[in-house]
Amino acid sequence: MKNNFHPPLVINLDRGRLYLCSNRQTNPLVFPLPPTSFQDLEILNRDEFIAGLRTFLEKSQVTPSSVVIVLSPTLYFDKAYPGSVPPAGEEVQKFTDKVPFSSPSSKLFKVPGGFKAVVINRDLYETIRYVFETAGFKILAVIPGFVLEPLGIKEDFNAQACALVLKKLDVVTANSFTSLQDTQNIHAKEQAFLKKHAAAIAIVSVALVVFSMVMIFITLNRRPPPPVNANQAIPTVPPPTSTPTPTLAFNPSQFRVQVLNSSGVTGRGASVSDLLSPLGLTQITVTTARTTITGNSQVTFTPGVPVPLRELIVDSLRPLLPDISIKELPEAQFDIVVNIAKTTP
Repeated sequence: MKNNFHPPLVINLDRGRLYLCSNRQTNPLVFPLPPTSFQDLEILNRDEFIAGLRTFLEKSQVTPSSVVIVLSPTLYFDKAYPGSVPPAGEEVQKFTDKVPFSSPSSKLFKVPGGFKAVVINRDLYETIRYVFETAGFKILAVIPGFVLEPLGIKEDFNAQACALVLKKLDVVTANSFTSLQDTQNIHAKEQAFLKKHAAAIAIVSVALVVFSMVMIFITLNRRPPPPVNANQAIPTVPPPTSTPTPTLAFNPSQFRVQVLNSSGVTGRGASVSDLLSPLGLTQITVTTARTTITGNSQVTFTPGVPVPLRELIVDSLRPLLPDISIKELPEAQFDIVVNIAKTTP
């Protein structure tokens, strides 16, 4: 029987180049990050970056498989929190807000002697992931470089380092930005949201119970209508002139919104902001991206955004952004992010 198993690839990404280890090469392959498309840890020209990386993969003739991405310390910001108790989410968020990335993503790691918060450029990671996944690869893990230090891997990244990473995949996947720990973080945030709004939820629940009991009482005690006289005209009831607007069980103004105009069209972000303001969203920040993104626009929610509000936002945006996609991101600087892409013909 033919064995179709292909060992995972290992990628080391630093400020100036990408190293790729596979079972076909003795030494890592090198892809220099073009300074015209990547500079100061930000992607300046996404299309050029994608095209260059795709060409590199095609010339490498690497068989698609799973991928482990190791981030060099030059690509992320971190902060240590000594002690046995993890820092509060607000404290980590303050650190994340200070990082000069246009799209930061943070995660807290357990390290000897305490904890370490790490902030990466989500735009860089998602662009690399897009190239590999569209080529048939699957991202298995994304880890900061310090995770490998206990394994004896520090600065020099060679074939031996790649072999050690593959031998310790259990350690790697347990300390990944894409690990199951993110699911636990989502659950923790949901619990924190429920705890924060426990009083409002309790009031709404009690009101629903009382309303149900009143309706049951009225129904049981309602008298049957008198018989209708055939010669008596039946009065007509005019139709209602308007439908009452349902009352929301949450306050939309408490959620922070970022509108990121990546379409290259001036005024596009303001148009989206005008669609969201009538929903009660008052904390809206409109930003123009440095680079233009083509394809589908995207709206990202943190787990704390209620489903009814998500539906209202998506329904309001579809007339302007009909092909908008929806995504959930556990740790983000804003509760809601609308990334407007350039419409392709």
